[in-house]
Amino acid sequence: MADIQTLELLNYRKMPHASFDFYTFEKVIDDSLAQRISLASYMFNWGKIEGMRTDKHYRIWMNKYNAKCFRDTCQIFDAPKTKEVFSDITGVDYSACRTRIELCKDEAGSWLHNHYDDKAKLFTLQLYLSDSSVSTSFNKQNTSATSGNGWFFANTARELHGLNPLLERRISLIVNYVDHTWRDNTVLV
Repeated sequence: MADIQTLELLNYRKMPHASFDFYTFEKVIDDSLAQRISLASYMFNWGKIEGMRTDKHYRIWMNKYNAKCFRDTCQIFDAPKTKEVFSDITGVDYSACRTRIELCKDEAGSWLHNHYDDKAKLFTLQLYLSDSSVSTSFNKQNTSATSGNGWFFANTARELHGLNPLLERRISLIVNYVDHTWRDNTVLV
């Protein structure tokens, strides 16, 4: 079953000296699924972010497409066992949460203001499907992106993060576990 792969492959560590608890990981889905998602993403346009992801005219919600790799990804991250793994790590119960997964194809030059996530998002994970020398910043400190790696945190409204202008195109997945106050059910698995 796909969610067992997640449990076997999740290799994470808590980042020291951060002002909030966030974790990095080296792998969360197997390489073949990551490659299939990357290949399937070619059917979508690149989008440029200029300050806020919600300003983009074009967003890709994985639950809205029938590609097998998208369905598999939705199944993996929406599985009770996967939510239990992240609950055990962060100390927050995600069992009643709904799952939201966005495929992001960010054009070079894309950037995000430093921000805190919507309080309805109880969990945020970003999985990189490409390499980028500039990527998400935490507390105004830059990071890079390596394909297959990423980060996650339990949202407590203290997790300041953003994105300095990308030097190259970047493909990633953003997974959120949201509570009952989330407004747009059309984007949920």
